[in-house]
Amino acid sequence: MLHAYLGDPEPGPLTAEAYHENRELVVVIIDEGSGMVPRADSPGLGLGLPLISRLTDRVEISECAPTGTEVRMTFAVNPRN
Repeated sequence: MLHAYLGDPEPGPLTAEAYHENRELVVVIIDEGSGMVPRADSPGLGLGLPLISRLTDRVEISECAPTGTEVRMTFAVNPRN
């Protein structure tokens, strides 16, 4: 969210959803920002993406048309025995 609307006068919409499917928790975040682009004032990946990749079992990042980004994070759910 912090980076999605960088440079815009006001932040735009953000959609978040979570659901349980096939013993997995899926969390999806979608914005309508400028997409993921390199920034000269912030070299490297920063903290967010490496943290997401370590905490999830799977992460998928895709661009939305005409603008925006979708981040889909999947976590394995271990049923109680």
